[in-house]
Amino acid sequence: MLRTVARKAPQLLTKSEQYLQKCSLIEVKPIILKVAEEFDPQIQLRSLDAIHIASAQGVLPLIQGLITYDKVMIKEAKALGFLVHSPGQ
Repeated sequence: MLRTVARKAPQLLTKSEQYLQKCSLIEVKPIILKVAEEFDPQIQLRSLDAIHIASAQGVLPLIQGLITYDKVMIKEAKALGFLVHSPGQ
């Protein structure tokens, strides 16, 4: 997130860093990487997007959907049964 903010809205970088300090970070476990690797070949996701979706699958009972603005990721996440949110779109 910080790389995108630095590129698109550098004036918000400090505020973004403060926000991230309030977030809980979850380590990417090897099982998440395995799930990301094993998506059906018809699911056309880049590596980090596959990890994002595999991570979301791992906490599905706790979340109500997936947040992304990437058009390919939106399509593929929906194909995998996710409710997808793109606030402001």
